[in-house]
Formats: sequence, structure tokens, C-alpha cells
Amino acid sequence: MFEEKIRRLSEWAMGGKAPPYLIDINPTDKCNLKCLTCWQRSKKFKSIDSSYELSDDKLISVVKEALDFGVKEFEITGGGEPLVRKEATLKIMRIIKDFGKPGNITTNGTLFDEDVIKLLVKIGWDRVTFSIDGPNPEINDYLRGKGSFEKIVQNIKILNRVKKSFKKKKPSTKFNVVVSRKNYNVLDGIVKLAHSLGCEMISFEPMTVHSSIGMKLSLRKSETKELRDSVRRIERLANELGIITNIQNFIFDELMMKPRHLKFLKQSSSAYDGFASSLCFEPWWHLVIKVDGSAQPCCLFDSKEENVKDKSLREIWFGKFFNDIRENMTKKKFSGFCLVCNAGQVAENIKIREEFEIMKNNYHFFEKGTSMF
Repeated sequence: MFEEKIRRLSEWAMGGKAPPYLIDINPTDKCNLKCLTCWQRSKKFKSIDSSYELSDDKLISVVKEALDFGVKEFEITGGGEPLVRKEATLKIMRIIKDFGKPGNITTNGTLFDEDVIKLLVKIGWDRVTFSIDGPNPEINDYLRGKGSFEKIVQNIKILNRVKKSFKKKKPSTKFNVVVSRKNYNVLDGIVKLAHSLGCEMISFEPMTVHSSIGMKLSLRKSETKELRDSVRRIERLANELGIITNIQNFIFDELMMKPRHLKFLKQSSSAYDGFASSLCFEPWWHLVIKVDGSAQPCCLFDSKEENVKDKSLREIWFGKFFNDIRENMTKKKFSGFCLVCNAGQVAENIKIREEFEIMKNNYHFFEKGTSMF
């Protein structure tokens, strides 16, 4: 899959155009939990108004349009819990798999039931990413809500049982963990929990502060150092248990403490020329459709300039809004939204640059003067 992403980026580098590799579909901002680190804890969001959500029919048409456009992968995610809007979410998941495309859903895992789980196994859904922030009820439920830990664990066990009964390997499971003062010193316990539940991957993410409670949960300097010193140990444990993680990102202070990662991105791009030196590649491969239909180059943008209610995906993707963002990235001009970028996206950009360097060394068609490299 990563090779196809690089291929599409290379088309842009050679002066051509390519459709987005990945599209995020955000069904809803509504959620059944009140996680302490969530953006919805901000004073700006006292309540969530669902009136701005795209209709079921529009959601389905956007997915079908993306499939016709040539989108390769789909993420069902968003600012809320997708299964709060259960019927619409399951419809678009079915359509994605009817067309044979890979899909991931990010969920708090508490609204699953056996019927939903059986459906996901039957249609061959690829991956379920469970948001979980602790290795036990005491820590997880403090951060995410009472009873959430047991519901997640129970539903993963049901998923494993249903997969076994249908003799299927999909969907695979992944953990998404927001690292805070409450759990930074028990990440090895989360790795062990993942292994016990047959989870294959864990993404550890530094916390973005959205509220006063978020500020209290953010790591202090001494805790950041303690976490950094434990990275190799956690990495060894994960490798021993056969679990893929991004824990190595926490070696770098610039990835753990925002917005210092912007400096890290500039430094990592300075050794490259042309297209490969762009600050961020998201605007060339990633399209996010927010709950209200606004279209963005990543999940952290919040511009209302383009909307699927008014234009086609093709018009948006190849239009002025996205082209201006791309130009700014090549000129090393960050958007204000980049201040809340996450470590995973920073690491992905570094990986893409490294792959470009390999391609430049192996293929003659990336000669100077014939491409954006």
C-alpha cells in the first residue's frame, strides 16, 4: 500500500496530477463518551449540534464519488464516535468493501454488538482501531469514562471469537493511545494487553491540549524524560510480542512537545531539494471530508472554504484551495493549523522523504530538470 502512495506522489513530483490515495470520512461529531483529552472538552464546545452533518444520501454519494475518482484507501473516523451514527456508517463500510477497497474504522469500541461485529467479519472489513488509554479499568476509565475498558475488551474478545468461527483473519485490530500524565509510565502494560487480545498494532500519540483538564494531563519535563528513557525497553517488548508500534517517535522531544515538531519538520526537509523538500506531503495524498462536508488536506485543518455540498471531489482536489496549500508547503510556509500536527504525520513525512531518496538513487527518470525533485 505504501508503494502506491509513493507512486502517486511521484506523479506530482514529475509535474503531473494524481487523485488522493486516502480519504477520511467523518460521519459525526457526536459521541457517547466524554474523554478528558478530547477536543470536545474545550470551552468552545459546550454542546454538539448535529444539524450540520451530511445526510446519509450525501455521505453515500461522496464515498461512491471517491471510488470513481480512484481513491485507494478509506478511513472512517472523525471528531466523534462513528457508531453513534450506526446505520449510515455501516452502509458506507459495505459500499467500500463491495468495491474491494481497504478500510479502517477508528472507534471507542463501546457501541459494538455481536451483530455489528459479524457484519464486519462477513464483508471482510480490514481493520478496527480501538481508542484505549490504559492497561486496566482504573486508568482507562478515568480518562475515557466508567465501564469503557470492560466494554472494549469484551468486544475485542467477541470479534476474535467471531473471526475464528468464520475462519477469517479480518478485521485486524489496532490500539490508538493518547499519551498523558495518567498513562505514560504504563505503556508497557498496554503493549501486554494488546498482545493478550491479539492486537497487531499500537499507535501512541502525544496529547494535544484542548482544555484546562487537558493542560493538567499534559506531560511535565521530568515525565517526558522518563518516557524517553523507557522507549527502547517498550520497543523491545513490542518486538518480542510481535506488535508493531511507533513508540520510537518518543525518542525525539520535538515529536513529543508541540509545536516543536514544526522545527523538526523543517530540519528533516532541509537536506532535500525540490518536491522532496516540501514540509508536508499530506496535501498531495490525503483528503479529509469533515462532518459538515468541508474538505481538508488533513484531519487537523478546519477551513470552511471548500465543501462537497458545492463541488465535486475532483474540483476540490485539483482546485485553487488545495493547490495554494501545496505551493505553501513547497515554499516551507506552514499553515496555522500545523501547530497542532501530530507525531504520526511528522513521522510519515520523514518516511516519505527517505523513500524518495531511494527512488532517486535507483531510477534515472528522476533527473534534475525533469521533475520536482
